[in-house]
Formats: sequence, C-alpha cells, structure tokens
Amino acid sequence: MVLSLIVFLAISLGVIVREGRVRRALREARAVGNDLRLAVDTIPTIVWITEPDGAVTFMNRAWRDFTGFSVEDVARGRWVETLHPDEAEWVQTTRNAAVAAGRAYELDARLRRADGSYRWVLRRAVPLRNDRGEIVRWYGTGTDIDDLKRAEAALRDSEASLAEEHRRALTARFTAALAERTRLAREIHDTLLQGFTGVALQLTAMARREREPGTVAALRQIVGQAERALDDARKAVWDLRERVPVAESLSVSLQRFAVSAIAGTELDLEFDVRGTERLLAPEVQAAATRVLRECIANVVTHAVARSIRVRVHYDAHDLELSMSDDGKGFELDPTFRAYGAHWGLLGMKERASELRGALTVRSALGQGTTVVLRLPYRTQTAPVLA
Repeated sequence: MVLSLIVFLAISLGVIVREGRVRRALREARAVGNDLRLAVDTIPTIVWITEPDGAVTFMNRAWRDFTGFSVEDVARGRWVETLHPDEAEWVQTTRNAAVAAGRAYELDARLRRADGSYRWVLRRAVPLRNDRGEIVRWYGTGTDIDDLKRAEAALRDSEASLAEEHRRALTARFTAALAERTRLAREIHDTLLQGFTGVALQLTAMARREREPGTVAALRQIVGQAERALDDARKAVWDLRERVPVAESLSVSLQRFAVSAIAGTELDLEFDVRGTERLLAPEVQAAATRVLRECIANVVTHAVARSIRVRVHYDAHDLELSMSDDGKGFELDPTFRAYGAHWGLLGMKERASELRGALTVRSALGQGTTVVLRLPYRTQTAPVLA
C-alpha cells in the first residue's frame, strides 16, 4: 500500500514537473514571439506575411504608418489601392505569377503614402517551405528607394544637359566653319573659276578660227584639259558649299541620302546600323556622307547592280561605313589611279587619309564591289545619343 502510494506520488510529481516545463516553454515562446513582433513593428522597413495563396495575414507598423491602412484593410484587398495607377496592373501580374510559380520576386514601383504622395519602394518576397518542399508562408519586405531614384533621374538629366550643351557647341563650330567655307567657295567661283572659264572659251574660239591641223589639235587638247580642270574646280566649290547636317545622327542622314539617290532606279536598298550611335564631328560626318554619295553614284552609273547594302557600324574607337553591291565588278588597281574621273576612288581614299582613316575596296569581275571606310572618332567627348 505504501509502495503504491509512493509510485502514485512520483508519477503525479513527474506530470506536474512536465506540465510546468511545458507551460514555461510556452511562456518563453510567447515572449520570443512578442519580441519578434515588436522588433518587426519597430524597424523602419515595411514587412508583410501572406498565406501560400498570397492572401495577406500581417503588415507591420511601418507599412500601416506609410499607407494609413490597417491590417483589416489589407485583408479586404485594399492594398491594391496603394499602387500607382501606371504600375498597378504590372505589379499585380508580376506578384501573382511569382506566387503561382512558387518563386521569389523583386520589383520596384511607386507606393502611395497616407498623405496621397507616392514614393518608390523596392519590394522583395521569398517563400518559406516545409520539409516536403511545400510553401507554408511568404515573407516580404519593402524598402524606400525614392531618394535613390531621384538621384538617378538627376544624373540622367545632368548627362542629357551636358550632351545638349556639347551638341550646341558642336553645331556652333560647324556653322562657323560652314560660313568660312561658303566664303571661300564664293571667292573661288567669282574669281578663279570665272576667269578660267573665260580662258577656256577664248581657246575654243581660237581653235575654231585656226586652219592648221596641228595647231587645232593642240588647242583642242588644251581646251579638253581646261574643261576637266573646270569640272574638278566646280566639284571643289560644291564640296565647300555643301552642308552636311550635324544636328541629326549620321545614320539618319545617310539613309535619307541613300533613299533619295536610288529614287527612280530599280535598285533595292538594305540599310543596317550597328553599335551605339554617336554625335560625330562635322569633318567625320562630311567624309562619310561624300564617300557614300560617290559609291552610290558609281553603282547607279557603272555597276549594273540589282541591290545595294549599306552598313554603319559604331565600335569603341572607329566609325565603319561599308557599301556593297551585286553588280558586275571590275579589275582592281591597288593605286586607285586607273579609273579616270568616273570612279573617284583615289579621292575617297585621300579623304579617309586626311582624317587618319582607311579606305579599302574589294572587287572582281562578276562579283560585285565592296567599299569599306574606317574613320576614328575625332572628338573624345562625343556624347552617346539616347
């Protein structure tokens, strides 16, 4: 009997001790939970918790203070009212897709404050999985990045302002150079060119009056040379007076010219631009434009081609302009001096050399022609066009 009582008391005491431990553990767990909730409510970062299906079950004080909404408002789905109208659909679509796929997501969008203003907030959410890999909770945070966004916008505006300032300076310099070139062209036209034309006309008149065959042949040869010199001089005057737009990008200018140059022909044009476009110095843009003009004129006049392909490539240090046709081609003279005034390859090569560039030509009978012009960027501070 005594033994039984002792056993009973021992068992009862064990149960009491165990229950005390359990209660103490529960109190400690509640205390830890309260401490965690207090910590989450105290930190300035927005924190939320949702069920596996995305239903919101908790929003911390930072979120409530930021938006002015209560947890009950969130439970009724009013959190969508805090999204900026321009991004609301995108945010919900991104969130729902991530929840459905069970993958973490990150996005930045504007969130409405209690006072009605909007600030940029970076949202991140990750799933919590059990031992079987099933999602049991979603935990999310929201970090105010509005100041960072404003700083980035200010930097972009500053860079755009510098680019615009550079463009204006480049345009002013180009306008001044154009005015000087126009003055020189006018002087050449009004003096040297007109005088040389008069000499050529007098020589022509003398040749008509002369009866001695040898003298007539010599005079005609001199007149022919004079006429070719006049043609070269007129070309020089045209180059001096011709304006190459600098306010627009080179690719736009070249494409507009190429389309105009093949108008009325049956040529097909393929125009391709590669790399990050730049605002170029006037002399680079002028050289590229004139080389393309000469190339297309050669194709239209001599190549018997069906198509032309023009490619503008901006690489790290150089501009590359290439023009290919599928015409009859020709036998290439490495010196570029065997083609007379029709092809102008020597002139194109000289233009490239003046700017420390290079011009290469590939052609063969029946295999078309490819002309490649490479020019270094003349200004190290040339801005990138947006």
